[in-house]
Amino acid sequence: MRKGADCLSKWVGESERQLRLLFDQAYQMRPSIIFFDEIDGLAPVRSSRQDQIHSSIVSTLLALMDGLDSRGEVVVIGATNRIDAIDPALRRPGRFDREFHFPLPSVKARSQILNIHTHNWSPRPSKRLLHFLSEQTVGYCGADLKALCAEATLIALRFKISSNLFIQR
Repeated sequence: MRKGADCLSKWVGESERQLRLLFDQAYQMRPSIIFFDEIDGLAPVRSSRQDQIHSSIVSTLLALMDGLDSRGEVVVIGATNRIDAIDPALRRPGRFDREFHFPLPSVKARSQILNIHTHNWSPRPSKRLLHFLSEQTVGYCGADLKALCAEATLIALRFKISSNLFIQR
């Protein structure tokens, strides 16, 4: 797995070389999967105002994807939460053939996610509290809910430590 920006280099031509090496390695180790997380950072929409570096990287990526054979021995997957920021040439058939949209979790799904991240807590939060929190967290993804639980744990620990110090004095 690579983050899109991980392939970027400050040296001219190095990003393109890294991409070629990645595809060569994937081909040598086939069957294999190349997964680009945050591909919008690697292959943004090309425009006349955009710098030549990104344009060259996008062109290299397009050429590498076009060079893959159709047997499916090397599969390329790109993930983004900004589909509009990806160069349209990547989205044509023969490159990224399918697009899957993963919506944010529903109230029920958020409640289940919160339950997963709090099931080891003692005392456990009530189902009522988890349902209330799931209703209040519209727009949160799973990672946001995990961070919310981690922050709640830290706050509880700080409160317990400061309460214990107060009681001991």
